[in-house]
Amino acid sequence: ASGGVGTGIDDSKLGWAIGGGVTVNLPMLGASDAISLQAVYSKGAAAYVSPNWSDFTPVYDFWVGGGSIHQTVAWGVAGGLTHGWTKTLTSNLNASYAAFDSADTAVDDFKQIDLQANLVWAPVSGLSIGAEVDYRKIDLSSAAQAKYRTGDADALVGMIRIQRDF
Repeated sequence: ASGGVGTGIDDSKLGWAIGGGVTVNLPMLGASDAISLQAVYSKGAAAYVSPNWSDFTPVYDFWVGGGSIHQTVAWGVAGGLTHGWTKTLTSNLNASYAAFDSADTAVDDFKQIDLQANLVWAPVSGLSIGAEVDYRKIDLSSAAQAKYRTGDADALVGMIRIQRDF
């Protein structure tokens, strides 16, 4: 980010993010069972935490004000569990929590919780038939958010997917 020509600000900053994750196989529960955990922290690069945030509210990675550049801070943690019930039937349960601290004061701050679950049947190699349900809750931090939405946002989505890989 840069203040740019004509702003009177002689400052520049780079956005950055750091993240890590681990998957641990759990053969004591089942041959295909695993648990996964990941975390990410960013400053001036919020899309590394969640690329879909722009669907709900404007996401600004930096804001020029008060004679300097202010960067958005965002972070998130997520975990998932995969369980193989049989050789052809598996399920996944995932949960995540993320926070967005906008660079332009508290106007666009929010927290987000996501929960997903699915059940997938793979009767033959390369064919998957599954059902999935997703829940998302966005907790808006400021009354000024009313210009974008009226109150907090909740969403519940279900889908059926048939996928053939060649």
